[in-house]
Amino acid sequence: MNKTIRYFLTTVIGFFVFFVMIQVSLAKDKTSAITSLNRIVAVVNNEALTQNQLNQKISFISQQLKSSNQEVPAAEVLESQVLQQMIDEALQLQIAKTSGIRASQSEVNQALNNIARQNWQSVDALYKVVSQQGWTVNSFRQEITNQIIIQKLQEREVASRISISQQDVDDFIRNNSASGQSALEYHLATIFISLPATPSSEEVIKANSTAENIVQQLKSGADFSTLAAKYSTGESALHGGDIGWQQVAQMPRAFSTIIPAMKAGEVSDPIRVSNGFDIVKLVAKRSAAMSNKSDRQQVEQMMFQRQFNEDLQTFLSQLRGEGYVKVLL
Repeated sequence: MNKTIRYFLTTVIGFFVFFVMIQVSLAKDKTSAITSLNRIVAVVNNEALTQNQLNQKISFISQQLKSSNQEVPAAEVLESQVLQQMIDEALQLQIAKTSGIRASQSEVNQALNNIARQNWQSVDALYKVVSQQGWTVNSFRQEITNQIIIQKLQEREVASRISISQQDVDDFIRNNSASGQSALEYHLATIFISLPATPSSEEVIKANSTAENIVQQLKSGADFSTLAAKYSTGESALHGGDIGWQQVAQMPRAFSTIIPAMKAGEVSDPIRVSNGFDIVKLVAKRSAAMSNKSDRQQVEQMMFQRQFNEDLQTFLSQLRGEGYVKVLL
């Protein structure tokens, strides 16, 4: 495994540790209608996702949003977005299972130790906390197991196939230093309208029409974060589309020539990307402080992450295209 892949996966695992801990306030659903809780809300190949599972994930994510002082989307919007996340996760876990990808008990234990250590407590104390907040020990371990398995699958199918050459880094630094772009960071928010892996011309036209309609709503004064939560199928949808501060090396290539020319507060027209259409808002821009010594390493890592994000979305689209997904909500 090369240095960039190893760095990236370490970053992902570290983020997951934090992500789990700010979401451990999972509340048990109080509904007494067992038949409603067990109602099937989606079928993913041969696996059924139930209302109970969806309710738990909704509570799980709602608490995370509240902990981050972010507005929780309307119930129907949140339900739809969370279900899409569950479908992607189920597809990946199914592929991992058939491929023989597993998470060992030692790997799960190590992840638990990391979570406990970062929160200044023992693993037993961690179990006590999560049990008080709706988890069982087994369900908490299974959630971590699933995330480790998905990370391994993504490493094999996506990360291991990415190669950023020294020439790529040299070219990027030279080209962007000349334009001054490498000295800036851009705070971005996106609304992503996805397409199937092999879309028909009608599907492309429909998605483009949807994206153009959203742009018109934004130009008429609609709130970006509200529309992102309602329409976007990107991972940042539940955060109002906010993807944070990025340098050009981190952006999807389709953005790199458009964003630097935009003004703060401006919204782009629909941008065609490999698996859909993006609408981008430039929230703000600022100077980026990077030392010359760290430039090359940072650029390589950012270029790797950009490629990973793009390839991961393509991979997930392929899984959906090759599998059977039926939403029953």
